[in-house]
Amino acid sequence: MNYFSDSIKTYKEFFIKIINRNFLGYDGIALKNYSYQFGINMVSRIGGFFYTIIIARLLMPELFGLYSLAFSTILIFMAFSDLGVGDTSLRFISRELGRKNYLKAKSYFNYLLKLKIYITFFAVFLLLISARIISENYYHKPIFLALLAGCLYIIFTSFSSFLYSIAQCSNKFRAVFYKENLFQFTRIILIPTIIVFSIKAVVDTDRILFNIVLGLSFASLLTLVFLALYMKNEIRYLSGEAGILSAKEKDKVKKFILAISITSFCGITSLYTDIFILGRFVSPEFIGNYTAAFSLIGAAVPLITFSVAVAPILNRLRRKEMEFFFKKILTLSLMLSLLGFLLVFVFSEHIINIIFGEEYVYASGILRILCFLFFSMPLVSLYVTYFTAIGKPFLITKIILIFTIVNVVLNWAIVSYLSNYSEMLATYGAAIATSVSGGIYILLILMHKKSVDK
Repeated sequence: MNYFSDSIKTYKEFFIKIINRNFLGYDGIALKNYSYQFGINMVSRIGGFFYTIIIARLLMPELFGLYSLAFSTILIFMAFSDLGVGDTSLRFISRELGRKNYLKAKSYFNYLLKLKIYITFFAVFLLLISARIISENYYHKPIFLALLAGCLYIIFTSFSSFLYSIAQCSNKFRAVFYKENLFQFTRIILIPTIIVFSIKAVVDTDRILFNIVLGLSFASLLTLVFLALYMKNEIRYLSGEAGILSAKEKDKVKKFILAISITSFCGITSLYTDIFILGRFVSPEFIGNYTAAFSLIGAAVPLITFSVAVAPILNRLRRKEMEFFFKKILTLSLMLSLLGFLLVFVFSEHIINIIFGEEYVYASGILRILCFLFFSMPLVSLYVTYFTAIGKPFLITKIILIFTIVNVVLNWAIVSYLSNYSEMLATYGAAIATSVSGGIYILLILMHKKSVDK
């Protein structure tokens, strides 16, 4: 069967296919996946958008900054709980499902689930033993109890993320769509309620943050249970028999995880390096302003990112077909990136005042600097998916290691230097370092893409 006989050759055909719900061939599967992924992103970003606005206005810049610092630190530790297992699932399980080898797919699922259990509890252990040192000796800020509550959040969210990857492998994006709706609804109702009652009860700062993270953990648990029950009924091979992976097959999985784990951990670390370093040098209210600006970028960028939707397709295509398909997705992503950049750069001050209020006085300037990430973040995500699909995970590992070092050094050097003059300048410095690092990341990727094409 020629899956490209019904291939999309113009953007007019792209929209006609969506309107007519024509999901034949790999282009059609990708469009169907993207339509669900777009829905997931819309629910996630709109829900996250309103959630951030609500808690930012309830907590105000100082307490919101402490919350952002605690949660960012939890997410860095959560990177240990994945270590590439999700991307490894896409690589090996998607391939076996494409071959209709369900016995082997179940074997990989069982093996990866065991690895997931081990590394998740390793991450929790790391956070437990280091929470007090981080909060009292590095940050010098009252977030110890919040970090402890983060252990539960890591457990529930980590396994939910694993099931999300399994749904991707099977092109079951509908399950994730429902799961995302449940999570967003739960936290938007639950967390503001917790904040209001905690503040009225005159609870201390550390306890308020603890209650918030505990509430988020409960919301994550609900979605994990829902996703597990849904997938048990919808993905048949999970209830079937499993074989035993050979030593050679396990070795391939471990090598792939090793490469992807470095990539995954460096990616998360780089994403929160700015907050981690700002937490050392500036007051919470400046962290709150920075987080407000960055949250807008984080809400908008996934709407123009196609990597999740196309990942299962790229893993099943031959190299020539993959190149053709990838170039079309890349072009569309660049067009949307330019549009997003222009809108945010021109209207940043109005956006911040309307959404977060006048209390976040420094956020509009930070947003203008960070909007350059509209170009780097979607492209990085696409190229990481591409290099993974062609079996070059160590190439991404090499690139992201260089990028992580550059990002950490730039942020530390600029923030620490500018903090000698003012906290506001240090905060702008973090935004500059993050945007410049994103540009360097893209340059590194394009240089290595040329070497792969030769």
